[in-house]
Amino acid sequence: ADLQGRAASWDFTAASPDGSVAPTLTLTVTDPGDRDSIYRAMTEPSARAQLIVRRSFDVASLVPPQPGQPQAQDLFRDRQTAIDSTIPFTFDPALDKNIFASLGGVGSEQTAWTVQQVPYAKANRSFPYYQDAGQPTHIYYLPDEFKISRQPASPHAPSIVVSTNGNDPSDLTFTMVFVAVPVWTADRIAAARTWWQKFLNASAPPSLYLFEASDTALALTLPAADGVSAPSLTPQPGAVIDIATGIKCAVTLSLAQFQQVYAGLFDDVSQLLSGVVTVTVDSDVEHIPFTARAADFAGAIVDSTTTFVPGIDQFRVVLTDSIESPIQFDSLSGQVMKGPVDPATGQQSTKVPQLLQLVDPKPPTKLVPQGAVTPGSAGSSSSSSSSSTGGLLGGLLSALGGSVGGGQVEGAISAGKAAPNTVALTIQVMPGQGNDPTCAVVLDLDQVRVVPDSNAIWESIMSNQVVGPVQRSIKVNAFASMFAPVSSTGSSSSASSGADVKAIHVVFDSGQTLDFDSSTPADASGLMTQTISLSVPVKAYVLGTGDTSYYKYRVDLITPTGTQQGTWVSSNTDSFYVQSSD
Repeated sequence: ADLQGRAASWDFTAASPDGSVAPTLTLTVTDPGDRDSIYRAMTEPSARAQLIVRRSFDVASLVPPQPGQPQAQDLFRDRQTAIDSTIPFTFDPALDKNIFASLGGVGSEQTAWTVQQVPYAKANRSFPYYQDAGQPTHIYYLPDEFKISRQPASPHAPSIVVSTNGNDPSDLTFTMVFVAVPVWTADRIAAARTWWQKFLNASAPPSLYLFEASDTALALTLPAADGVSAPSLTPQPGAVIDIATGIKCAVTLSLAQFQQVYAGLFDDVSQLLSGVVTVTVDSDVEHIPFTARAADFAGAIVDSTTTFVPGIDQFRVVLTDSIESPIQFDSLSGQVMKGPVDPATGQQSTKVPQLLQLVDPKPPTKLVPQGAVTPGSAGSSSSSSSSSTGGLLGGLLSALGGSVGGGQVEGAISAGKAAPNTVALTIQVMPGQGNDPTCAVVLDLDQVRVVPDSNAIWESIMSNQVVGPVQRSIKVNAFASMFAPVSSTGSSSSASSGADVKAIHVVFDSGQTLDFDSSTPADASGLMTQTISLSVPVKAYVLGTGDTSYYKYRVDLITPTGTQQGTWVSSNTDSFYVQSSD
């Protein structure tokens, strides 16, 4: 339902008592404010209440092969899919009194929001928070920003789909569909909870919830259609916006516009495809930034595995570059936490005392994607950190006071070399501190960044898509006299070649060919003409890889004695003539 600008939802539990076909939907509410909100949702037409019946089932979907990785057979991933049936409804509180007969004491007044701008020092700005007048201890917040996301499953490709329409550069259009997700920092929410507790003079901190606004709009900065005017902030009325789950949007652009937008993904200065999500609540209007930069897509960029060696109280975390682009580690550290989870931070509440942290290879270091390890990358530099192990190890052994054999500790650390394409973090904790089953390593990845590779990202986006190439028509001409048989005196129109030409293959660097022989139709002047549509990969236009105005071809002569392969010729004309001497 829409409760004065907030999209509210409640999940009911379905049960079929006594084997009844019709299920009973049950929701237990303990907060009077929640009860009143549900009552308003059910009885006020402006709330536009809907009952959503969701049917969920599993579907096996094909997993595309990773670029450069051979795949012997098709692989499938099990995904849960949901189909919703929506039923709008409203109960009139006067006509349907029997429904609410035993409710009692319900308040039907509409929600009045109090908006407070709460400062957050780390960001050097304030953020809006909404207080529900009916439930003063319920505070709602908005995301810091929206970012184009990466897919949750490795190799975490960008959530972007590109399709084309047309095959001529003059009328080619690109439709780019992307998914963006809300992003906010847990530290800001924890700080706001403390601020509100003081503001309310309450004995306990209030409850903070994400404000799922119902009145939202998206505008993106896009290139001008005429290619001359300055880019402008363009409304996207077709965007599907859900503050909690994210945004799905599609933009259709010409080739020239798409070239600018794709280049803008890798330019920290460009504003293209950046924008703003507008949230309107009563008379309050807030603007949430929307960003689309390849270096800062939201989501996982590394996969990690953590192991604990109880005999020496050592945690080891191995991080692998699990995206298409290199990852730069300027520094890497972690904390071992244990105990119950603190709701303010989402982490365990107690820090485990540490003796030592080692990173191998020693930062700064750069990881490259799997299958792309090159000399000088992380794998070849892992030995650079070993020289410092001795001093750190000496301090460790001193701190342990001989409780663990030095050779055992030294062997464990030296055996912990990072494999190529990985970074390993080793954390030594105080004896007996790591055996708590609630222990977890919390990594600090603030100094880990993506070095975006425009070519690799394009290949990642296109790995499970088929986009038709751009077509260019080329007219190829040949003379019928070239196929006249060579006489015993050696005189014929093909005598210049010194061979009896039976056929001619015109081979293009795109892999396409044209064939000429004596059966090819000719006009009255003896000229044979064929037209071929050369396929130029869309990638060449988008990334500017090579001059798309030029193409290469060669002419192969087929004679009774074999094939005479011609040399490659580069041309940018729309028509050329084949000669047997080629």
